[in-house]
Amino acid sequence: DSRTGYESVLRTLDNDLRNDVHHVWALSKDFGASGFRFASLYTQNRQLLSALANLNIFSGVSHPMQAMMAEVLRDDDFVYRFVETSRQRIRRSYEMCASRLDEMVIPYTRATSGIFVY
Repeated sequence: DSRTGYESVLRTLDNDLRNDVHHVWALSKDFGASGFRFASLYTQNRQLLSALANLNIFSGVSHPMQAMMAEVLRDDDFVYRFVETSRQRIRRSYEMCASRLDEMVIPYTRATSGIFVY
């Protein structure tokens, strides 16, 4: 996306994933909505698809949830603003945490992305 500098592996590989690359996405990370249990898997690995095919009966997403998420994800401007606001808040939280660790002289590995401090 030209607004974020992010490029999906799907675009990088020109959608030629073969059997080794799988794209998994869920609401829990980007939208902080882990309780909604909504995720997707995109793969070109037929063996993996076959193995997972029988699980759909146990892990299907309800129709109301599908309809709601289709509506939310259709609104590109909302999604961009929501993700950008979340990114800014995560950055601020990380910087506060890192600053406090520095003040207390507690060693850690600086993050280059995400929210994890080790």
